[in-house]
Amino acid sequence: MNSTVFTPRISAGSKPVLRFAEEFRHVRFSNTASIPQICSDLAAAISTMDNSIFSEQSGLYLSTSDAGIKTSVIFWEEALEHGPGLVGPRLFPWTLANGPATCLARELGLKGPNITLVGGLDILEQLQDMAIDDLQKERVENCLVVYLCLNDGEAFVYLKGKKIEP
Repeated sequence: MNSTVFTPRISAGSKPVLRFAEEFRHVRFSNTASIPQICSDLAAAISTMDNSIFSEQSGLYLSTSDAGIKTSVIFWEEALEHGPGLVGPRLFPWTLANGPATCLARELGLKGPNITLVGGLDILEQLQDMAIDDLQKERVENCLVVYLCLNDGEAFVYLKGKKIEP
């Protein structure tokens, strides 16, 4: 278990720096597993994280570069082959980029914000900034920031919460 203290960037003249406890997990899974199975595996890994900073009022901030791509191709190949009226409807939710975040939030019972940004590791910093902003403005008690790479079969999970006085 890696536990660190994360200090957000602030501009000159802003309020004092708020610091948050942070826990990190690197999770590996089969890149051939279904999105519901991956979300179930991720939820199991997340549930082993520090329960004192995780609650149902957590916000979920997920970044992915490839969510929905494989399923979209399968879905539209079926539509071309059989016609749009005969495509299996079970595939459709997984064609959307926010499908994994919705599934993961449901698995964890989260009731806070659920945000998905599409892009590579380069947008992870932007996603963390969004999470920290919500923490500072007390929109959420804590945040779960996830970078999910379905093709590579891995996820990076950061749990932030519990304000620590500077």
